[in-house]
Amino acid sequence: MLVPDEVRGPVVQAIFEMRIDERLGYQEIADRLNVDLERSPPPVATAKSRSVGRWTYSSVRDVLCNPKYTGYMVWNRKATSSAGGRSNPPEAWVWSGQPTHPGLVTIEVFTEAQRVARDNVRSRSRSGGPSRPKKPRRVFVLRSYMTCGLCGRRMFGKQDSGHTYYVCSPKRAYLPNGNLKEPTPALVQRVNERAAEIAADLKAEQAKFRELQEAAPVRPAPELLDLLPTGPVDLELLPEATLRRLLDVFGLKMHHDREKSLVNCEVTITSEIVGMQRVANAVIGSGCAGSVGTPTGSAPDRLQPPP
Repeated sequence: MLVPDEVRGPVVQAIFEMRIDERLGYQEIADRLNVDLERSPPPVATAKSRSVGRWTYSSVRDVLCNPKYTGYMVWNRKATSSAGGRSNPPEAWVWSGQPTHPGLVTIEVFTEAQRVARDNVRSRSRSGGPSRPKKPRRVFVLRSYMTCGLCGRRMFGKQDSGHTYYVCSPKRAYLPNGNLKEPTPALVQRVNERAAEIAADLKAEQAKFRELQEAAPVRPAPELLDLLPTGPVDLELLPEATLRRLLDVFGLKMHHDREKSLVNCEVTITSEIVGMQRVANAVIGSGCAGSVGTPTGSAPDRLQPPP
């Protein structure tokens, strides 16, 4: 049985989302994935000597045209009698009666991706003459960092009326594969039993928490703020490559909570970063970089967003 790759599976889902929601071409998707190969690792060929180490036009096309990502097995995709194994039309494919392995996308999503390809072909055939020059592509610097708080999918950027937004996939993608449309009596009973178990566990944990609060009161530690990198930064003035390196260093993760209209930002301060900050503060304090005050941990010395 085929098993989803925990690392490359989300990349496959992101490829379908970019194809459907932004109607990007194969090469445009490849270029976007190649910006961050650590987050979007390229496919590895069966013969490793053939792997190119990056996403290409053909590798993106192979993903979008592979029906096995729906969870079904599909046969007769290639004509065995013709020279070169020419591809058969989709209506000649033979699908398994039931899913044979976990799917990464629904059949509806796969079908919609094929419709985008047909629309693009018709658009080029209707235009006739030379195509118009492409408009400069809008760069969304927080792409691949922002995830949806509801479904966990990566959000993509859109621009409307001069404003930049990060949005999630259509609502049809909120429902994972295999979910029941109508609850069964057995499921309802199990949910109620589990709810009772969780309530009992919560009550026990709350009692432990109260005991810990009484035994060891929390002590504020403002000195930890002095270990954080400080200084005002206007993110809009930084080059994209520099900004993304900065965000990667701190392992930025952003989760959008639509119900509360909040974005939770999480950064990771490692011992290596703290060491670099201490060296920087020592250099600043020695006067080598001009007269700059030492961070105190108060609010004005914290990293501030641009006005």
